[in-house]
Amino acid sequence: MRNTQLILSKIVDYLTEFEIRIRKNNNIGLYDVNKLSQGFLSKIINIIYSKRNANFKDLDLLKHNYPAIDIADFSLKESYQITSQNDTSKIYETIEKFCSLDVFKSEEIKSLKFIILNRINWSDRQFQQIENRFIEKSLPFDRNKTIRTLDEFEEDIKELDVNGLNNLLNCLSEEFKSEEKLEKSEEILKGDIKSEIFSKVFHYYDSPWNSANSKAELNFKQKLKGKQAISYELLMGGKSKELIALWSPIIKNPLFSTNSQVWLDKPYFRQDIQAGKTDLFFAYAQLAHDEMSKDYFKKAISVISELVITPTYSLSGPSHDKLAPSDANFQNKELLNFMNVASDFLSKILESFGKDLVKKIFGYSHARIDSLQDQLKHKIYVLNSIIS
Repeated sequence: MRNTQLILSKIVDYLTEFEIRIRKNNNIGLYDVNKLSQGFLSKIINIIYSKRNANFKDLDLLKHNYPAIDIADFSLKESYQITSQNDTSKIYETIEKFCSLDVFKSEEIKSLKFIILNRINWSDRQFQQIENRFIEKSLPFDRNKTIRTLDEFEEDIKELDVNGLNNLLNCLSEEFKSEEKLEKSEEILKGDIKSEIFSKVFHYYDSPWNSANSKAELNFKQKLKGKQAISYELLMGGKSKELIALWSPIIKNPLFSTNSQVWLDKPYFRQDIQAGKTDLFFAYAQLAHDEMSKDYFKKAISVISELVITPTYSLSGPSHDKLAPSDANFQNKELLNFMNVASDFLSKILESFGKDLVKKIFGYSHARIDSLQDQLKHKIYVLNSIIS
């Protein structure tokens, strides 16, 4: 028993070290495991699921740069995408590509799973949206097994017998010995030679979060990243003031706008800004009601004024500047839901105070209120006409 625990502990140490190495390379702009790591991880998966006679293969050995999936077992009809990208857009993009593959259409491969070599901090809403996409595409989805980080395989590893644990330990040990030899070689290599050797170990991937056309855009992206998931949790918990505090460092930033020219061809970021603005509206509206605050009323209406003129999402993607059609359709639905809520909110204000009092208290002229109502009606009509 003690020997088994020691073996398991060593395996966990190796897997943790592997993940740390991936993260370190992420920090210097190197993303996504390479072909060599795909082969290594296919061996790991085969050992973990040896009782199922797993025989996952590195698909790049079948076809260079195999699309959508990295390893697959054609007997089990299962596949994995292995990535260090932990943004949900990667999941949606892969699902679309996978469903277009002949191996999926012919049912040679029936399931798609993900191994994320990074931390995941998605909200329950994001997980639910991903699950909905899997169901929409008739793909099996298990919240505990379809999308996993390496450490989440630990429970499966614990199910291995002594022989399985030893096989896994030997596999990891051999891999790390090979990497240690490569690292020692790299220490004496310089310039282009070192780059050439290093590029054989990791793909270069220009993460959209780490690339920008200006320093201001890059700084803003770093401040935006990860906020949406936290914001949703605060909104669901009724923590309106904490939600506003979360967004306060970027609220006045001109890039925190769905109508900024910077995001017109970057819908992946615009959708996060849109979600943030929507959450802020609900927080403002709740506090306006609870505290009868003129300031929060004005801030809520300010969000409406911005989002009512935000561009809709093109359904002609996917491409570098357009979401996949199903993603775009979903974002348009989210925008429509907001417009309907905003229209109700404005109507209730007018019913409660009347236009004259609204003008006196909030400083909004009759013409401005009429214009905003007309814009909402038009936006709702447009969105209804394009949503499938």
